[in-house]
Amino acid sequence: MNDYLLEVFCGFAVILLLTGCAETKGSEQPSAGHSVQLDNYGNESAIFEISIVRNATGDIVHKLELRTWSR
Repeated sequence: MNDYLLEVFCGFAVILLLTGCAETKGSEQPSAGHSVQLDNYGNESAIFEISIVRNATGDIVHKLELRTWSR
């Protein structure tokens, strides 16, 4: 089950990072955050948090966080 959650996380991460990076410009909103909660109707759940932030030098910084827990 952990392998499946990891695959789902990687898929969401790639999609959200690519769309977030393509949509973010210097004159627009400086940061965008995405939070996705998955429930597999089993005994494990996960929350993926992906933040895309443009820092002071204009570089795009990504923060990925995965939290899983058992019921």
